[in-house]
Amino acid sequence: EAATGGGAPAVMTAAAAALTFLYYYRMSKKEFGGITGDLAGYFLQVCELVLTAVFAAVSRGILA
Repeated sequence: EAATGGGAPAVMTAAAAALTFLYYYRMSKKEFGGITGDLAGYFLQVCELVLTAVFAAVSRGILA
């Protein structure tokens, strides 16, 4: 039911994307001194994995 409609799944995925970006930005600045193309590719991969996990959890009703 949660994945069929409503704003909760959208809010959860948007929050997951924002938190992933904050992690990536802080890590890039701290560990590498800035953002590079390779790190941007890393962000895309990690963000896709996080969003897939959140979508799966919402679809199965784990996150409601």
